[in-house]
Amino acid sequence: MKNKTYRNILGFFLAAMVLLASCEKEDPIKLDAQLETWEISNITSTSADISGFVVAEGDGFAESGICWSTSENPTIDDNNALTDNVDKAVYTAQATGLDHLTSYFVRAYSKSTSGMVFYGKDLTFITLTHVATVSVDDVTDITAATATSGGNVTYDGKADVTAKGVCWSMEEEPTVEGNLTEDGDGLGTFTSALTGLVGDITYYVRAYATNEAGIAYSNQISFKTPVGVAAVSTDSTDNITKTTATAYGNALFTGGADITERGFCWATIENPTIADDHMASGNGLGEFEVDLEGLDAGTEYHIRAYVTNSQGTAYGEDLSFNTIPDEYFLVGSVNGWNNHGLYLANLGNDIHVGYQYLEDGAEFKIIPVRDSWDNAWGRDGDNVGTVVAGGGNIKSIDEPSYTGADFYEIRFDLANGTVVLTPITMGVIGDAQAGSWDTDVTLTYNQDSKKLEGKVDFLATGNYKFRANDDWLILNLGGDLNNLVHNGDNFATPGEGNWNVTLDISGEGVFNATVSQYPNELYMTGDGVGLDDESWNWFEPLQLIPVHSHPELFWKIVWMKGSGSFKFAPQAAWTGGDFGVTGTADADGVYAKGNDNISAPGTAGYYMVVGDMKNNTVQVTEPKVYGIGAAFGSVWAAEDANYLFTVDNDNEVIEFVGVPDDGNLRAHVAATTLACDWWQAEVNIDPANGDIAFRGTGGDPANFPVLTGETISLNFKAGTGTSAK
Repeated sequence: MKNKTYRNILGFFLAAMVLLASCEKEDPIKLDAQLETWEISNITSTSADISGFVVAEGDGFAESGICWSTSENPTIDDNNALTDNVDKAVYTAQATGLDHLTSYFVRAYSKSTSGMVFYGKDLTFITLTHVATVSVDDVTDITAATATSGGNVTYDGKADVTAKGVCWSMEEEPTVEGNLTEDGDGLGTFTSALTGLVGDITYYVRAYATNEAGIAYSNQISFKTPVGVAAVSTDSTDNITKTTATAYGNALFTGGADITERGFCWATIENPTIADDHMASGNGLGEFEVDLEGLDAGTEYHIRAYVTNSQGTAYGEDLSFNTIPDEYFLVGSVNGWNNHGLYLANLGNDIHVGYQYLEDGAEFKIIPVRDSWDNAWGRDGDNVGTVVAGGGNIKSIDEPSYTGADFYEIRFDLANGTVVLTPITMGVIGDAQAGSWDTDVTLTYNQDSKKLEGKVDFLATGNYKFRANDDWLILNLGGDLNNLVHNGDNFATPGEGNWNVTLDISGEGVFNATVSQYPNELYMTGDGVGLDDESWNWFEPLQLIPVHSHPELFWKIVWMKGSGSFKFAPQAAWTGGDFGVTGTADADGVYAKGNDNISAPGTAGYYMVVGDMKNNTVQVTEPKVYGIGAAFGSVWAAEDANYLFTVDNDNEVIEFVGVPDDGNLRAHVAATTLACDWWQAEVNIDPANGDIAFRGTGGDPANFPVLTGETISLNFKAGTGTSAK
C-alpha cells in the first residue's frame, strides 16, 4: 500500500512539472487540492497512528487530520482527530478510544479555507486483543498458615482467558513469578486457597488473569496472619562419609513467637520428624548446621530442618543423600555391562580392588548399589588414572598403567579419586608346600572359567595362603576359603598329595577358593562316542559339565555309536590322569571307577554319563531331562514325570511336545548318582545363538522364552536347541 502511494505521489509531481514547464514564468498554474492516506502504524488494542500526505494544496488547507469508523469511507462526521503539525506535506494523528479486536476503516482528510473537505484513500486495520479485567475478593478464613481469597474475571479482552487465580507475597505488588494459585480459566468467579503462609506476617494479594495479550492484575489488598509456627528451610548437605554428614538449614521467620529450638531430623524414609533421630542446633533466626553421626554406610537418608516455638514444630523441605558405601561393584565389557556387577574387595581407607583379565578394548566403571546405575563412578573427563562420581567409562588402553592384555588388579582409591591397573600373577605360598614361605606355586588364569587354577603338591603338615606377584603388600588372601579376605589367617594343609586349587577372584561373589583332589575339568573320548570322526583322538573334545557346588560331580548327555568304547581324562589329551571302569555295571548302569575301557551300549543313541569322583563311580544310563518352573505349570518340584522330555534317537533330539504355559524355559537333568539340587544340573537354550546352555558352576542362564503349545527340541549331538510350533 505504501509503495502504491509513493507511485501516486510521484505521478502527481511529474504532472505538475510538465505543466509548469509548459507555462510562461509569469503565469503559474495551481494544482487541484489532493491528499493520500499514507500508512497505519503502532496498532494497539485501543489506538493506532494514521499518517496522511498532502499531494497538492490547491488554494490551501485550513486543517488536516484523520477520520475513522467501523464502516467504509468514514467522514469528519464520524470519529476524527486533527493534527497540528504538517511537516513537508506529511502529518500523523492518532485514532483513540477504539474497541478491542475490531476492524476499522480510516481516511486522511484536509479541509480547505473555503470549507471543502478532501479525503485520502480508505484503508483498514484491526485492533489487538486486550488484557482481561479481573477483581480480587477480600481475604477470609485467615490462619497462621492458610487463607482464602479469590476473584472475578469480568472481561476477557476478546481473547481466551487461559489462567486465573491470585498471587501473594510479603512484598507489595505481587506477581505470578512468586506464590500463586491456579484456579481454572475463562470468565467468572473463582476461589483461591493460599497455603504455606507464616504466622505474624503481612501479605499482599492481587488477582490475575492471563490471555494472549498478557497478564492482567487486580488492585492490591493485604492481610496479616496471626501468630503461628515458625518457618525454616532445608538447604543442603556436604562432608558426606560412610557414617557422617553435615546438614545446613535456615530459620527464616519466627511466626510471631520466639524460636526455642532448631535443628535437623533424619530417617531412611521420607519426611522424618523429631520423633526420629534428630539433633538441635541452637535457637532463634538465621543459618545453622548439624553434624549427623552414627549413619549406616551405603544408605539413602532423608533429612528435614525443624524449628520449634510456642505454637509447635515446623519442618523444611525433605532432602535426601546417600552415605558412602562399604562396597562397590565393577561393571563393564568384562561382564557384558550387567549392572548386577562383579565383586570388589574393600581394603579399607576407601580402597576397593577387583581382578579381571583386561584387553585393549576393555571399558568399565563402578557402582555402589547392585542392579542400579545410580551414583556410578568413572573417569573424570579426559583425565586418565582418575575416578569420580558421575564420571565416564574407564578405558583400559587409555590408562598409563595398562601394559597390554593380561590379568590385572584394578585398584580404586575413592578418597584420592584414582584408579591404577597392575598386572598380577597369583600363587600359593607357605610351608605346606615344597617352596615354603619363599617360593610361590603359580596359578594360571583360565579365560573360559574366569578362574585361576593349578595343581599343588601339599605336604602332610604346614600352612598356606594365596598372594599376588610374590609380594605380601599387593594382595594376600586367607581366612575362610568361602570368603577370602586380605591379610586373613593362614590355611592348614588339606593333606599330603597332589591337589587341584581353584581361586575365584573375578566373579560376582566374594573371593573364594576350592582345594580338592577332584579334577577341575573332565573329558571323554573313544571310538564309541561322539561324532563319526571321534576315535580316541580327541577330535572334538567331549567335555563333561561340572555340577554347581559339587566339584566331585560331572555329567554329559552324549551320542553313543552302538559299538566301541571310551575313557575319561582331566584334559583333552593323553597326558596322564585318564581312567575308565572296572567290573560290570549294576542295574542302574553304575560302574566302579578303574582303568578298563567302558563299552558303549549296543544300541546307538543318546546316553547320560555321570562321573562321581568322590564315590569313584561312572554311570551310563538313559538320559532324563525334565521341565520345571513357569512354562511347566509353575511347578518347581524336580523330576516331575508330567514334564519329562522324550528321547527321539531317530531324529537325534530330546524333546518336549506341547509346552503347557508361556514362560521362560527352565529344565534339568537327573540320574541316580547325580546327587544335587535340580538347579545345580540345569540345562537351557542360549537366546543369543540357539546353543544348548548349561549352568555348570556359573549363575542363572539367560532367559529363553517359550510359548504355549511349542515343541522344545534339544540336539545334544549338534549342541543346539529350538522351541517352535
